[in-house]
Amino acid sequence: MGQKSKIDKLPVEVRELIAGLVDNGKTIEEIVLKLHELVDDGQLVNDQVPSKSSVHRHIQKIKKITERMRRSKDIAETVVKELGTDQESKAARLNIEVLHTLILDLSMAAAEDVDEETGELTLTPSQAMQLAKAVDHLAKAEKANADLILKVRDEVKKQAIAAVKKVGTSNGLTKETREQIERELKLL
Repeated sequence: MGQKSKIDKLPVEVRELIAGLVDNGKTIEEIVLKLHELVDDGQLVNDQVPSKSSVHRHIQKIKKITERMRRSKDIAETVVKELGTDQESKAARLNIEVLHTLILDLSMAAAEDVDEETGELTLTPSQAMQLAKAVDHLAKAEKANADLILKVRDEVKKQAIAAVKKVGTSNGLTKETREQIERELKLL
């Protein structure tokens, strides 16, 4: 694991200020000037102000994390589109979104472990194990959800077939019509 950068050691409010300045398109020089203003206001000590190159590396790290988040979101949206909008897929979509959020949270928590040169995220064995467990639990939940949907569908089919037999016979449906309705219900 890499050592924390000078910016990562700054108070949360200052890091958020830097992120806001980056979002507003401020240059590296403008960001460093703003940090020096914080020194003048007594909110920072002069040796806490990072160099221009440190700010540049931090901005690049933010851009890489943002790009990873965008790609992850795009993948999740594509999977959701593939699943469709039917009722049964809502639980699966929710599970995918939960996993997506977990992965992003893990990435953000480990963001300070991004290699400054390569921008690659490093995970501790514990973090990798937690991610693997999350994926395993997601798969189990999706299987349980699919099994429940099948069980409910089968029960509804049985009840519908029984209702057709009962109501159809007493209301004059022919045997052939009842059997045709039953066949159609079984295909659902």
